[in-house]
Amino acid sequence: MKKARIALATIALMAVVGGAFAFKAMRTGLAFYTTTNSYSTFGTLYSAAAPFVGPHLVSFITPNGATNADAVSVTGTTVGGPITLTQVGGTATITIPRWTGPTYATRTTLAN
Repeated sequence: MKKARIALATIALMAVVGGAFAFKAMRTGLAFYTTTNSYSTFGTLYSAAAPFVGPHLVSFITPNGATNADAVSVTGTTVGGPITLTQVGGTATITIPRWTGPTYATRTTLAN
């Protein structure tokens, strides 16, 4: 009978602690950021946040181990439509009327 009480008390304590963690996790923001994809032309590297116009799925990574946290902008994310890319580490932009090239995962961003 004593072992049953100890086991029941342990289960109850774990339920309370688990509920506290669940409540805290529910109140925090999303801990996921989209990866970026790059395009390089004439020695200038451009970047855009996923979803990117290209033949791949949207991928997400956690901020664990992230070395860069750059906010980049993107417009026109419909498949096969125009897309505007922003230069990595600069302000230059380039608009591609219809993106058909490959995409490469590059730097972590805070952009959605």
